[in-house]
Amino acid sequence: MTDHFETDDVMGKAFDAQLMRRLLRFLKPYRLLFVVCVVLTITLAGIELAIPYISKTAIDSYMTLSHSVVELPAPPEEGSPIDLGEGRYLVETLTVHPETRREWELAGLLRTERFLFVAEDAEEAVYADQYPDVFQPVPGGWMASNEDLKSLPARDLEALRGGSISGILRLAFLFGFILVSRFVFGVLQVYLLQYTGQLVMYDMRREILGHVLTLPLRFFD
Repeated sequence: MTDHFETDDVMGKAFDAQLMRRLLRFLKPYRLLFVVCVVLTITLAGIELAIPYISKTAIDSYMTLSHSVVELPAPPEEGSPIDLGEGRYLVETLTVHPETRREWELAGLLRTERFLFVAEDAEEAVYADQYPDVFQPVPGGWMASNEDLKSLPARDLEALRGGSISGILRLAFLFGFILVSRFVFGVLQVYLLQYTGQLVMYDMRREILGHVLTLPLRFFD
């Protein structure tokens, strides 16, 4: 004996355009509320996309050192290369096109270790003179690896990475503002969507009841 729940046929179409047009007329009196709900939905989608982008920016632009070493037979056209000799170039990683950077990584040409570059005319150049064991002289300034920077006192390291710390703080405030905005817009969207839906359902029920009351008694017989 087969289970009748498994043999039931699906009645009607999955989407009926004519029925949808008949239902949409109930939404016309509340089209402004509906437009607001759509705008809030799009805004929330944008906020959801902005959250991981802020995290990515904080990691790539501020938490990770800006330069890396690539080994190439000729100077690269991107990344403001600094010749370190023996086919090695110090490049600003974020200014290299992502596809080019990916090709270097797959070929094993780009080192995973990151470096801090201090230009000769920068205010932070005094730390390069103060810590010659940490900073290695290169054309146009000095470079220091992430591991070597860990040996510096916290105060000097904070002075060297002051711009990055300020950038992270700005992103943190922006991140908090976006989280609050997501909560406010989310509550408002759910409330207006439910409110509009209840108004539409109320009109539908009232019209159905009015129609039923106008039917003759023989219809119910």
